[in-house]
Amino acid sequence: MQKNVFIKIFDKIKIFFSQFLKNKKLVRLLIVCLALIIVGIFASVFLKKEDKKVEKSVFDGSYVENLELKIQTMLLKLDGVSDVSVLILTDSSKIQEFLFETDESTETKNDSTVSSKKNNVVIRKNGSLQEPVVVSTKNPKITGALIVLNKISPQLKISIINSISVVLNLDSSCISILQES
Repeated sequence: MQKNVFIKIFDKIKIFFSQFLKNKKLVRLLIVCLALIIVGIFASVFLKKEDKKVEKSVFDGSYVENLELKIQTMLLKLDGVSDVSVLILTDSSKIQEFLFETDESTETKNDSTVSSKKNNVVIRKNGSLQEPVVVSTKNPKITGALIVLNKISPQLKISIINSISVVLNLDSSCISILQES
């Protein structure tokens, strides 16, 4: 008797699918629904891991070297200056904030649940290059300047100190000008 029940159910399913497959619109609708379900499953798995946060990291750059070169170029334009060296002091290096993602995982063993979090830097692939995603970049605070000139007059020294003070937003006591020996 059980065999007959299973055979009847199987025959009804077979008839349903044969009629269903004849209707092309319903077949297309089923395919689209299955594709959306699969995309939803993959998206939920991968998007669950992307709890992103920002973390600071130190990165050296050429910000200070560019400032030194610009000041040196401007000082060489002054009358009576033919050789100049510029050193700018900072409190740190350039700071870049990278984008981090947090991967969370939960394991259940022997009626106990263990949760863990892992932070990873988000990496952007650009062709064959891989580089971290930078959220922001902060230049270091300038704390002082040292300028060495070939010749220096008292009036030129005062003019340079005032100019550097304005350009770098420094107190004049943080600027030192020396004559080359």
